Amino acid sequence: MTERVPHLGPAAPPDLQAVAPESPDPIDLSDAFRGREILLTGVTGFLGKVALVMLLDRYPEIGRVHLLVRPRAGGSAEDRFFGKVASAPPFRPLQDKYGEGLGRFLREKCTPIAGDVAEPLLGLSEEQVRKLTGKLACVVNCAGLVTFNPSLELAISVNTEGARNAAELCKRTGATLVHVSTCFVAGTRRGPVFEGRRGSAPPRCAASSPKAGTPRTRRRSASPPGASASCGSRRS
Repeated sequence: MTERVPHLGPAAPPDLQAVAPESPDPIDLSDAFRGREILLTGVTGFLGKVALVMLLDRYPEIGRVHLLVRPRAGGSAEDRFFGKVASAPPFRPLQDKYGEGLGRFLREKCTPIAGDVAEPLLGLSEEQVRKLTGKLACVVNCAGLVTFNPSLELAISVNTEGARNAAELCKRTGATLVHVSTCFVAGTRRGPVFEGRRGSAPPRCAASSPKAGTPRTRRRSASPPGASASCGSRRS
């Protein structure tokens, strides 16, 4: 007989149980980030904004955050970040903390860089890569398409090739890659899936309940590679 561990199923016999190594000392993230330079992608999306705000709020001693931003027509990466992104609601904690000095703080800590995750080396020039080599501690890749139905070509270009391009940049610069995966789980359910308590039945609606006499059509249960359950885009 083996003992059952709640929520984990039956335990293995004692002679087959793995022995966990002694836990190393906890990492002091304040020391880990102090004076370091990192590169963050996806900062124009919600997840990237939150990641940047948390980094700057919790670890203000970080050296510099290079932000990969796709410039809009007629503007620069710097214009887009400081003019559009930095005024978004996720930056409210920093606004409350620094007040009128927020703009100065962001310019001291953040360097927007024009680029695109779908391009080799994230669209950086050889000169930019050379300057980052040996200085960049890590690349945090938050960029990705998170729509249900992007074209297959675009999904692969951003979500698959984008991760590969980030890895190649890390290889060239000696940085560590922190990759945020675009993933979703919907089980075997079809139609709209509403958020709520786990196990609760979603409310029925016209979109998921065809009228009597309406022939049912078989829907595809799989989305294109790289698709996600969230709407919008966090591609940088």
